[in-house]
Amino acid sequence: MLRRLPRRQMAGMGLLVLLVAVTFSSAPEPTLGLVERTVSDPAAFALALVGLYLIRPVLAIPTMAAAAVVGYGYGVAVGVPVALLGTTLSSIPPYLAGRYLRCTDGLLGRLCASGEAYFEVTGDVRGVLAARLAPTPSDPISYAAGLSRVRPQPFLVGTVLGELHWTVLAVVAGASVRDLSAGALPSVPMTVIVLTAVAALAVLAGPAYRSALDRRTDGVES
Repeated sequence: MLRRLPRRQMAGMGLLVLLVAVTFSSAPEPTLGLVERTVSDPAAFALALVGLYLIRPVLAIPTMAAAAVVGYGYGVAVGVPVALLGTTLSSIPPYLAGRYLRCTDGLLGRLCASGEAYFEVTGDVRGVLAARLAPTPSDPISYAAGLSRVRPQPFLVGTVLGELHWTVLAVVAGASVRDLSAGALPSVPMTVIVLTAVAALAVLAGPAYRSALDRRTDGVES
């Protein structure tokens, strides 16, 4: 398929990946113009998205920004599963990086201890789900899950469930705007942020209560 693409389209695809990575958050206008031109070629756009999601965790590109580009090119019906797949797969490198780090003394050791205590109380799936429901950056959660030795399957399940609503919001925003501009970039209403934060707390309420009850019981017995 690569050989069938004209050189001009290949160059446009590469520029799209580079410009999205560097300027999407701070100066989106030139990037979005290139996105629109690349969308007209389905093969080039698909390859550009692959490149975008490959470099997304390296350059800390927000998952919602990438999902908005997917929605712009594919619409909601196709864009949601594509963006959710891209978000999930691009969360694996930081997760693996966290798993291969050794928990030594100092700050890293404290982070490992805190993460392990958190997931011991919540469980792996519930812990990842609650963290991703909250309005927090995606990649630090992946690193923390890896540091805490969360198993791969629960990590992926929690990631899919926890990122679904953010992905839908971004894809819908991208699909509904044909002239993406700085003022039209996907923004998350404060109501959604509050509701997702409340949902995260609700997911953690049961484990937190049981943990507090266990500590109280241990204190009485001692």
